[in-house]
Amino acid sequence: MFKIHVVGTPATIAELSAANHCLTTAALDLATRRGQLRAAVEKAAADNNVEADNEIDRLHREFVTEAMRASMLYQRHLVKMNVSVRKELGLPLDEAQYFETSRQAEQKITTAIEQTIQPKAELPR
Repeated sequence: MFKIHVVGTPATIAELSAANHCLTTAALDLATRRGQLRAAVEKAAADNNVEADNEIDRLHREFVTEAMRASMLYQRHLVKMNVSVRKELGLPLDEAQYFETSRQAEQKITTAIEQTIQPKAELPR
Protein backbone atom coordinates (compact mmCIF):
# COMPACT_ATOMS: atom_id res chain seq x y z
CA MET A 1 0.00 0.00 0.00
CA PHE A 2 2.85 2.38 0.63
CA LYS A 3 3.71 2.18 -3.09
CA ILE A 4 0.43 3.99 -3.68
CA HIS A 5 1.97 7.07 -2.04
CA VAL A 6 4.63 7.05 -4.76
CA VAL A 7 2.43 6.58 -7.82
CA GLY A 8 -1.16 7.16 -6.67
CA THR A 9 -3.45 10.00 -7.56
CA PRO A 10 -4.44 12.42 -4.79
CA ALA A 11 -7.86 10.71 -4.51
CA THR A 12 -6.26 7.29 -3.99
CA ILE A 13 -3.74 8.67 -1.52
CA ALA A 14 -6.60 10.33 0.40
CA GLU A 15 -8.45 6.98 0.65
CA LEU A 16 -5.28 5.26 1.89
CA SER A 17 -4.72 8.01 4.45
CA ALA A 18 -8.32 7.69 5.66
CA ALA A 19 -7.86 3.92 6.08
CA ASN A 20 -4.62 4.45 7.99
CA HIS A 21 -6.26 7.04 10.24
CA CYS A 22 -9.14 4.65 10.93
CA LEU A 23 -6.77 1.83 11.83
CA THR A 24 -4.63 4.02 14.11
CA THR A 25 -7.53 5.54 16.05
CA ALA A 26 -9.18 2.13 16.44
CA ALA A 27 -5.93 0.68 17.78
CA LEU A 28 -5.66 3.49 20.34
CA ASP A 29 -9.27 3.05 21.45
CA LEU A 30 -8.89 -0.72 21.76
CA ALA A 31 -5.66 -0.33 23.72
CA THR A 32 -7.52 1.90 26.19
CA ARG A 33 -10.36 -0.63 26.47
CA ARG A 34 -7.87 -3.46 26.97
CA GLY A 35 -6.34 -1.49 29.85
CA GLN A 36 -9.76 -1.07 31.44
CA LEU A 37 -10.41 -4.79 31.10
CA ARG A 38 -7.06 -5.67 32.68
CA ALA A 39 -7.72 -3.29 35.57
CA ALA A 40 -11.11 -4.91 36.14
CA VAL A 41 -9.52 -8.38 36.13
CA GLU A 42 -6.95 -7.26 38.70
CA LYS A 43 -9.67 -5.72 40.86
CA ALA A 44 -11.80 -8.87 40.59
CA ALA A 45 -8.85 -11.02 41.63
CA ALA A 46 -8.43 -8.85 44.72
CA ASP A 47 -12.15 -8.50 45.54
CA ASN A 48 -13.35 -11.97 44.54
CA ASN A 49 -17.03 -11.01 44.21
CA VAL A 50 -19.88 -11.48 41.75
CA GLU A 51 -20.17 -7.78 40.84
CA ALA A 52 -16.53 -7.69 39.77
CA ASP A 53 -17.01 -10.85 37.70
CA ASN A 54 -20.05 -9.31 36.01
CA GLU A 55 -18.04 -6.17 35.23
CA ILE A 56 -15.28 -8.27 33.65
CA ASP A 57 -17.82 -10.11 31.53
CA ARG A 58 -19.41 -6.84 30.38
CA LEU A 59 -16.06 -5.22 29.57
CA HIS A 60 -14.88 -8.29 27.71
CA ARG A 61 -18.03 -8.43 25.55
CA GLU A 62 -17.73 -4.69 24.83
CA PHE A 63 -14.05 -5.08 23.92
CA VAL A 64 -14.71 -7.92 21.47
CA THR A 65 -17.69 -6.09 19.95
CA GLU A 66 -15.71 -2.88 19.47
CA ALA A 67 -12.80 -4.80 17.95
CA MET A 68 -15.15 -6.33 15.39
CA ARG A 69 -16.76 -2.97 14.65
CA ALA A 70 -13.33 -1.40 14.17
CA SER A 71 -12.44 -4.19 11.78
CA MET A 72 -15.58 -3.58 9.73
CA LEU A 73 -14.99 0.18 9.63
CA TYR A 74 -11.44 -0.39 8.42
CA GLN A 75 -12.78 -2.78 5.77
CA ARG A 76 -15.13 -0.04 4.53
CA HIS A 77 -12.13 2.23 4.06
CA LEU A 78 -10.24 -0.49 2.21
CA VAL A 79 -13.18 -1.02 -0.14
CA LYS A 80 -13.12 2.68 -1.06
CA MET A 81 -9.36 2.52 -1.54
CA ASN A 82 -9.64 -0.57 -3.73
CA VAL A 83 -12.20 1.17 -5.93
CA SER A 84 -9.91 4.17 -6.27
CA VAL A 85 -6.87 2.02 -7.13
CA ARG A 86 -8.80 0.04 -9.74
CA LYS A 87 -10.04 3.26 -11.35
CA GLU A 88 -6.50 4.56 -11.41
CA LEU A 89 -5.24 1.40 -13.09
CA GLY A 90 -8.11 1.38 -15.58
CA LEU A 91 -9.40 -1.96 -14.34
CA PRO A 92 -13.14 -2.47 -14.83
CA LEU A 93 -15.25 -2.83 -11.71
CA ASP A 94 -18.96 -2.73 -11.05
CA GLU A 95 -18.74 -0.37 -8.07
CA ALA A 96 -22.36 -0.79 -7.01
CA GLN A 97 -22.01 -4.57 -6.96
CA TYR A 98 -18.67 -4.35 -5.13
CA PHE A 99 -20.12 -2.07 -2.44
CA GLU A 100 -23.23 -4.26 -2.14
CA THR A 101 -21.12 -7.41 -1.75
CA SER A 102 -19.14 -5.67 0.97
CA ARG A 103 -22.36 -4.48 2.67
CA GLN A 104 -23.77 -8.02 2.66
CA ALA A 105 -20.57 -9.41 4.16
CA GLU A 106 -20.70 -6.74 6.86
CA GLN A 107 -24.33 -7.64 7.65
CA LYS A 108 -23.34 -11.29 8.09
CA ILE A 109 -20.55 -10.27 10.44
CA THR A 110 -22.92 -8.03 12.41
CA THR A 111 -25.42 -10.89 12.75
CA ALA A 112 -22.65 -13.22 13.92
CA ILE A 113 -21.56 -10.66 16.53
CA GLU A 114 -25.12 -10.26 17.78
CA GLN A 115 -25.63 -14.03 18.01
CA THR A 116 -22.25 -14.77 19.58
CA ILE A 117 -21.80 -11.90 21.98
CA GLN A 118 -25.27 -11.59 23.42
CA PRO A 119 -25.43 -9.74 26.71
CA LYS A 120 -25.41 -12.49 29.26
CA ALA A 121 -27.58 -12.48 32.34
CA GLU A 122 -25.76 -11.31 35.39
CA LEU A 123 -24.41 -14.01 37.62
CA PRO A 124 -26.63 -14.82 40.59
CA ARG A 125 -25.85 -12.82 43.69
